[in-house]
Amino acid sequence: MVVSKGSIPLQALGYYIPFITSFINNMRKIEREMLFAINNKAGYWSKANTSVQRCKDAYLGDAMRVCLHNNHIATISDTGRIKISDAGWQSNTTKSRLNAILTELKGYAYGISQRKFEWYLSDNNGESDMYSRTWYEIDALNIGC
Repeated sequence: MVVSKGSIPLQALGYYIPFITSFINNMRKIEREMLFAINNKAGYWSKANTSVQRCKDAYLGDAMRVCLHNNHIATISDTGRIKISDAGWQSNTTKSRLNAILTELKGYAYGISQRKFEWYLSDNNGESDMYSRTWYEIDALNIGC
């Protein structure tokens, strides 16, 4: 990739260009739109395989519900509490949607990774196994089931 100003590379002009771009710049367009719907508490938003809907959660109260291929993968309460699940589909798309939500709402303190086909949920204190079809509640302090 050549970044230039006119025909002169910016590096030659003395500009510092980091090789690592921020997560938001690498995020998929659909994920940016999904997060916009969550943050603005849209009544209903849908695009391709992802939908966001305003709901009343029995445990979290007023919240936003996120679905991927009509499978409920996340609930975000108005108070900032988050419940996540892979809904039985440990796919790259599910992981990407959940990581976009965690990064946007909780910063880089939380994330989902995968090694040897196993999913892991991590926070500042370490990581733990993330079991399929299990709901995990994310709050500002720790990870819980």
